[in-house]
Amino acid sequence: MTNRNINLESRQRYFWLLLCVLVVMIGSYFYFVHQSIAVVVDQEAIKRRLNETGAVNARLESTYIRASSKITMELASERGFTDPTFDSSFAYLDRAERLALGGVSNER
Repeated sequence: MTNRNINLESRQRYFWLLLCVLVVMIGSYFYFVHQSIAVVVDQEAIKRRLNETGAVNARLESTYIRASSKITMELASERGFTDPTFDSSFAYLDRAERLALGGVSNER
């Protein structure tokens, strides 16, 4: 068995290396703790903003429902809207057009 003799210069080098590693680890610890706290604070702000946005959305929906219930045919005609007098119909494809479009089904 051989004995290793560590001289003073090597000890000093190891000491400074370990000290630097320790400083980096402590700095990393504080950095990551700070980041974790920042994420929690941001999440709380996002939750609060989401609740506020939901409340605004609910108020807008209720306003819309109240406004849409007030619309009548009389009000629409006063504002210049007319009831459509034409019969709406759909365009149907004949057999040749269906075949040209790759067999799109549009039965009458």
